[in-house]
Amino acid sequence: MIARLAEHGQLPPDLDPDYVARHRAWVTAQPGFCGGYHLLEPQTGRALSLTMWQDDDALAAVEQAQSAEQGPADGRISRHSRPVVRVVNVVAVY
Repeated sequence: MIARLAEHGQLPPDLDPDYVARHRAWVTAQPGFCGGYHLLEPQTGRALSLTMWQDDDALAAVEQAQSAEQGPADGRISRHSRPVVRVVNVVAVY
């Protein structure tokens, strides 16, 4: 399993909840999706997006689809926050 962790310094102040819900629904429907969390630190506005993928190929396919604008996201969150993204192997689930 592969984990993708994106750390956002600050989310856009006018983030549309419907936009986020559409994006989450699209991501969860992608082949190889195993789970995800969106985490928010309310005091600072910092956010983490953690998604789990079956393997490298599944993650690569969803990232390619997003860059080809096949999903509902238009990149506004990443343009605003310029997240630091890490991809790591999951070595244990407990």
